[in-house]
Amino acid sequence: MEDQGVLGTIWNKEATRLLSLFGWNTIGDYDMDVQGKDDKQYGIDTLITFKTPLKNNKQIAILEAKRYETKNFNKSLLQGWIERLDKKLIELRNSEKFQERFPDLSECSTLDMGIIAIWFHDTRNYYHFHSKFIEILQNISVSGRTRKVGMNKIFVIDNHKILRLCSMHQSIEAYESDNDDSKIFFYYPPILIEDKPIVREQVLTIEFIFSDIVLAEARKDKVTVENIVFYFGKLEIPCFHQLKSLLTLCSFLDTDKPLLLYIYQEDDEFRKIEPDIKRIFENVSFRIKSMDNLFDLPGYIKDIVHE
Repeated sequence: MEDQGVLGTIWNKEATRLLSLFGWNTIGDYDMDVQGKDDKQYGIDTLITFKTPLKNNKQIAILEAKRYETKNFNKSLLQGWIERLDKKLIELRNSEKFQERFPDLSECSTLDMGIIAIWFHDTRNYYHFHSKFIEILQNISVSGRTRKVGMNKIFVIDNHKILRLCSMHQSIEAYESDNDDSKIFFYYPPILIEDKPIVREQVLTIEFIFSDIVLAEARKDKVTVENIVFYFGKLEIPCFHQLKSLLTLCSFLDTDKPLLLYIYQEDDEFRKIEPDIKRIFENVSFRIKSMDNLFDLPGYIKDIVHE
């Protein structure tokens, strides 16, 4: 069963808190009922916005926070969540009542995005459950038909990507603490943003949340002092050759700027190949650091419920 009431609201606030650390903002309150175009009431956990280089206005999305136990999760449950969220997006983006209630929507793009953030609270069981979760995701039915009401984008994240975000945030905090006056900005090269000029932002977009490679720069007095890669991919030699090719394509390798590679889930096997990886990047000043491999939400996320 899904955790309702107090525990469900707690996870809603925790998920929103995590996204706020990456530059996302909220509109309105938590757990709201709003009127759709069909005059029916629709429950919203949270309305969230973030800046994206892909759009002129801020992206707005509905965040659905689900707190569940692994043994109670199945495909039909997720399929139902996605279908209801899809309908919710359609009815609300065409609702005058919705627009009137939240005037800030005028500064946002069309409401065409939903995010389902699932936290499986039985974290001891999650490690063995994750492969089943991926299988369920891959078997979700999505209609490919063109609709007059337009298409929606619905993203589903669970513990795996949630804890990756927490680890990345901790690495950013530690870097900025150790390097006075340096701030980390995410780096969006033209090839990733439809050939638009380079964008540097402290906002992490939904696309980067789902990427195994996140580019960033450490900047001081508006000058880049170090290029940074947060890498969540496989720790295998061929993958690092592919990473180098991507960084070259993005003009991210520079003999005048050191390159810092953060890796995730380091193990003994990685330490064996680390010298080979350093040779791949031997033409630039290069170092490797590890991100924390977390198994539960850190305290700075959980503490939000006491504020």
